[in-house]
Amino acid sequence: MMGMTHIFIGTASAMAVSSPHTVSGCFAAMIGGAAGGFISDIDMKASHNRSEAVRAGLIAAGIAILLMTIDCYLHTGICNYILEENAPISLTGLCLFVGLCVFGAFQDHRGFTHSLLAMALFSLAVGIFYKPFLLPFATGFLSHLVLDLLNRKPIKLLFPLDTGLCLKLCYANRLADRCLLAAGIVITIFCLARFTLLL
Repeated sequence: MMGMTHIFIGTASAMAVSSPHTVSGCFAAMIGGAAGGFISDIDMKASHNRSEAVRAGLIAAGIAILLMTIDCYLHTGICNYILEENAPISLTGLCLFVGLCVFGAFQDHRGFTHSLLAMALFSLAVGIFYKPFLLPFATGFLSHLVLDLLNRKPIKLLFPLDTGLCLKLCYANRLADRCLLAAGIVITIFCLARFTLLL
């Protein structure tokens, strides 16, 4: 599936699963879901796919930067906790996350970064960085794996085993992909609207 689809299915699933009741929880769900939905595709190498992945990565980063900026301005607690209360441990999680990103970027596409092992390691790093990001990130990551299993190109879900798995039900950038993107956007908006009404 395409990057935008992964991001919005990630945010939709993270918002639905975490069902936040606070502003910081909502921000954590959106940031974690977007990041978890995208991060598997840091292993893209083909020029066309790479440029599409870069655009998706910039959107995921934009979501995180915007919400973290609002968090700092509103003092809802995420920035304060990461930068002041938990800084040394958060830095450890960040270093582990960056290290996994560098390692993953040099792997074959749909290899390590599309595995349950990668989901566990990346989620561990994110949990060390900021624990409330853990569930949304893992949910977004899992949604990426599930979507890519629907594709006709196998993923190494059980890495380091060399076996590739796929259900061969649809192609990326075709009708099913566009329908899933639309569903992800609609569900994300619905979850945000529901959260706003609960405030």
